[in-house]
Amino acid sequence: TRTCEPNAGWTELVWQWKLEADVPSVTVGTRTFAPVKATVGYGEASEYDLPADATQAEIQGVVDGVPEGSVIVLADGSYPFASSLSVARPVTLRGSGSANCVIYATAKFNNLLKLNHAAALVEGVTISNAESNVAWNWNAAGVRIDAGTLSHSRVTRCNGNSNNLAGGISVHGSEGRVTHCLVDNNIATFSGGQGGGVFLNAGTLDNSLIVGNQAQSGGG
Repeated sequence: TRTCEPNAGWTELVWQWKLEADVPSVTVGTRTFAPVKATVGYGEASEYDLPADATQAEIQGVVDGVPEGSVIVLADGSYPFASSLSVARPVTLRGSGSANCVIYATAKFNNLLKLNHAAALVEGVTISNAESNVAWNWNAAGVRIDAGTLSHSRVTRCNGNSNNLAGGISVHGSEGRVTHCLVDNNIATFSGGQGGGVFLNAGTLDNSLIVGNQAQSGGG
C-alpha cells in the first residue's frame, strides 16, 4: 500500500500482473495423467508425458481431454492401434523421433492417423503397417490430413488395398501440410489406387523424401 500526500505531486504507479493458469489432470478409464507442471504462465503450453505402456484408448483420451494448445509427449516405444487415432483439436502429439516412437496398425481400417484441425500437429513418430480395404474417396491406409501438420515423421509399409485408396498419406484440405517427412515403401496397387506414397488433393508437401512407393496410378 502506498499513501500519497495531497501536495506531494504526481506519483507514477506501475502494476505488474503475473497470470497463471492451473493445468488439469486427464483421467482415462482408471488411469490419471498429470501435467508436467501444475500451473503454466500466460501463453505457455501445458505438457503431458505419456509412458510407453499407454494404450490406444489412453492416448486418444488424452488427445481429446487436454487443454487446447497442449503438448503431449509419447515415450519411446511401439504403440499398437486397432482403429484410427484422431487429432481434431489444436494440440501437439510429439515423439522423440521416427526411429524411436512407432504407431502401428493391428487391424484393417482406413486412416491409422487422422488430422482435422488447422493447429493440430503430429511430429517425431513413425506410422506403419496400416492396411485399408474399404474404398472411399482416396482415403489413405496410413494418414489422412484434412487440416493440420505431419512433421519430421516417417510413414512406411502402408497398403491401400481397395478401390480409390492411397497408400501412405492423403491430403485433402488447404490447411493440410506434410513437411520434413520420409514416406517410403507404401503401396496402392488395387483398382484405381493413386498415390502410393502421397495423394495430394490439396494442401502442402515440402522438404520430404518420397521413395520406394507403388501405385496403379501415381506411384509417388
